[in-house]
Amino acid sequence: MSGRFSLLSRLRHMAARGHRAVVRVAPPLEALYRVAYRRLWPLYRRLAVAALPKGETTAAVEIATIDGATERLHLLVDASQTLGRDLLVHGVFEPEETRLVLELLRPGDVFVDVGANIGYFSVLAARRVGTTGAVLAIEPEPRNLALLRRNLERHALGETVTVAPVAVGEHPGTARFEVPSERTDARLAGDQTASSEISTTKTTFDVEVTTLDDLVGTLTERTGAPPALVKIDIQGGEARCLEGFARTLADPTPPPLLLELWPFGLERDGRSTARELFDRLHEHYGLHAYRLASADPAERGRVEVTSFDEIEPLCRGAWYASVNLLFSRRALPTDS
Repeated sequence: MSGRFSLLSRLRHMAARGHRAVVRVAPPLEALYRVAYRRLWPLYRRLAVAALPKGETTAAVEIATIDGATERLHLLVDASQTLGRDLLVHGVFEPEETRLVLELLRPGDVFVDVGANIGYFSVLAARRVGTTGAVLAIEPEPRNLALLRRNLERHALGETVTVAPVAVGEHPGTARFEVPSERTDARLAGDQTASSEISTTKTTFDVEVTTLDDLVGTLTERTGAPPALVKIDIQGGEARCLEGFARTLADPTPPPLLLELWPFGLERDGRSTARELFDRLHEHYGLHAYRLASADPAERGRVEVTSFDEIEPLCRGAWYASVNLLFSRRALPTDS
């Protein structure tokens, strides 16, 4: 990662440390500090994004190993995508999700990455679970799939990670897949036209669809162990994915689910609202729900959520408003 991007990443860490210092030394100034951060950080980010290279490039990512050391990975990314830009600017994508994946996985574990994209979480998870563990990376979009395979090859993870070049849904078959010109919102075609489309220029093609129940069942038979964690981020297709995961979710000990709750994407897909999806997992399946911290330096870790009303304000407003959630049958420690 070049100097200017490293500098911005360090500035973000400094902001978090500064917030903790303000809370400790001058609590009345905390609200003012948070307002200043929210106004200034977007400016820093815009400056960094403007300086990014175009197209395919390499981003450096540092992760903590199981023994507390630091390992540097070099991932091929597309700088036109959000994931690629975040890695180039910050050296990390979805910091709290990253922290959670590395926290929950141990050597020998099994991880399922639904919507693997270029393989960021698959590579991190594979390094954590090691050769005694296994990762299933599910990604149907051809260009992402190509980068995913190359990232696995350059990190010698072909024996640990199995790639499934399919989409997931309610039942096996085929479906139309849409890739916007910006390639930041690839997804199965939805039933609805949301009030504000992200892009009107799309490439469409047919993809094979299977259920997550079938994929996880086959994986469990092969590895002899159920997943320790399932991550789902498929641009609003989460409801149909979970319909095809109902058998596993009804099990007495389903794997923890890490997913993005994105009301706009769910509305566009036409199968569920954000509230309905939350209630299905929390109330129908009886899973504890945890909200992961936002980008605000005042937040860190996870907070238990007992109803959708607690997170609904975070999902209002802009079309891109979303919240990352962890669902688990077993109660987990929180940072609140």
